[in-house]
Amino acid sequence: MSTHRLANMSGRAPTKCKCQMARSITELRADFLHLRRWRKSVEQAQSYTFKAVITIIVSGLVGAVWLGIKVMLGK
Repeated sequence: MSTHRLANMSGRAPTKCKCQMARSITELRADFLHLRRWRKSVEQAQSYTFKAVITIIVSGLVGAVWLGIKVMLGK
């Protein structure tokens, strides 16, 4: 038998009262909200990083094409 059941059988109150359980549930909810905000910020940073990398690659390609056109027209 668990200690929780033994405590109830002996007439004593359980070790955790409802206010402590509510506090722990509130803390658990706050932890999950924090994790959600952290995950969303990481996803947003990844999105911005991906967009920046694509922009740099496209800019490099456009610059190379532009330079190629200038060299071809300059001859």
